[in-house]
Amino acid sequence: MLYHVATPEDGDQTRLRWSMVLSENNETDDAGLSVLAAMSEGVKDDILIWEEKVYQPNPVLCDGDGPIARNRKWFEQFYIR
Repeated sequence: MLYHVATPEDGDQTRLRWSMVLSENNETDDAGLSVLAAMSEGVKDDILIWEEKVYQPNPVLCDGDGPIARNRKWFEQFYIR
């Protein structure tokens, strides 16, 4: 199980937290260790993308985006203006 929490702290800083539940013995849990290693590398790769992200007030959305517009409306209350 994986929990991901992103908390905006100011205009250009966000605190990211991940929590993962693995088996009781993660020293011998190869699958769990592989997931942790992959997550660590994935985060490093994503930082380059996150650094360039900017808020778009009216992004172009398509049917495959699901309920993102409703989520954006709810999250708007947390935006720093």
